[in-house]
Amino acid sequence: MYTTCIGFGNPPVTFRAQTDTSWGPLFTPSVDCTYDSHEGEYCRIHPMYNSTDSPTYHADPRPCKVCYHGQAGICTWGNVLQGNLYIAGMEIQGQIFEEAKMWRPSLVDHDDLYDTVLGLALGTTKEEWSTLNALSPIQNMIEQELLDMNMLTLRPARADEEEGELILGRLPDSVDSKALIHLPLTNETGGHWFWEYNASIEWQASLQNINMGHNASTSPISITTSNTTAIILLSFPWIQLPSEIANSINAQIGIHEEFRWVDCETRSSIPDLTIVIDPPG
Repeated sequence: MYTTCIGFGNPPVTFRAQTDTSWGPLFTPSVDCTYDSHEGEYCRIHPMYNSTDSPTYHADPRPCKVCYHGQAGICTWGNVLQGNLYIAGMEIQGQIFEEAKMWRPSLVDHDDLYDTVLGLALGTTKEEWSTLNALSPIQNMIEQELLDMNMLTLRPARADEEEGELILGRLPDSVDSKALIHLPLTNETGGHWFWEYNASIEWQASLQNINMGHNASTSPISITTSNTTAIILLSFPWIQLPSEIANSINAQIGIHEEFRWVDCETRSSIPDLTIVIDPPG
């Protein structure tokens, strides 16, 4: 889980936001959540937004609900609000978000590590249960021309003691633009709701091939050569594959039953997995 600090309202109240390329709508715990003794136990561990303290908010009587599918999921119910959002010294005006008056973390995860989600999806998230179909902060940054360049760069931390980096509107100073590989994004959709949800974020590219092999001197084994789609998610820490492809890979590393693990002592003998992401043609 990767988090950063953002601010709601004026003066801004600081919230710790989980950074997620697969999400769009903003939501925040409301001070009204504490009026119900049962709901209050879920909200009091977070900072809470009080719309009456912010002169920049605009009331909206519409009810809404949000179900966030992340490493620590949460479902909320509340009202639509419009106010100013502050990120890295930028002021995003008129950001639509949910003031959540009911706040329910999932039964198996904990939400004490974050207070909201900073959505970096390029499209409007199509989650079948949620009713808040608002632009993500990155979409509003682009529409309001707040960025020097319409881009972002992410460098996730690889250990607990490390810090990652999110840069909006430019490349890091250490990166040479001439050394970058340009990968066109695709816009494939499908009929299943889970595919529609993931495809709606628009961070996806064409996957040309998956193969396995021990080294360059041996011929790799092709797992798939058909053109498929790779969805790039920051909130999902694993590689998820269709069952037929996953079964082929598991067979190569000696797993023939579901929910089995690889013995760590055999790692040196397991073939390397190569995923080729490239434009068609």
